Amino acid sequence: MPSESNGGTQAATVGTEHTLATITTDGTYQLEVDTDPLVGGTTPDILELRAKIKIRTGESSKQIYYACYLGDQGAEDIIKVSVPVVCVEELVFTLKQTQGTGRTFTWSVKRVDT
Repeated sequence: MPSESNGGTQAATVGTEHTLATITTDGTYQLEVDTDPLVGGTTPDILELRAKIKIRTGESSKQIYYACYLGDQGAEDIIKVSVPVVCVEELVFTLKQTQGTGRTFTWSVKRVDT
């Protein structure tokens, strides 16, 4: 049964990559972010979501997943879900708003293996 490992809200500072969760417990996890706050217009909000992993102890984390969302996401598929990512050494999920007015996003990380 999947279990939630972390979650909360993140007020985005435009141009800053915010670390949402750093996981060091072996397992498979996915990030979920509510993109309802995104706004379109002349200068639409842009949101980037990332997952980074360490292959071995002592190495730096490197990006394994990236998704970018532009402006209003409409009425459907508001919750964005990353691909499941396996954590053996370390897994880091981040959020970065690169354009628009800084928004606050609700998020969670769920463990999806049993």
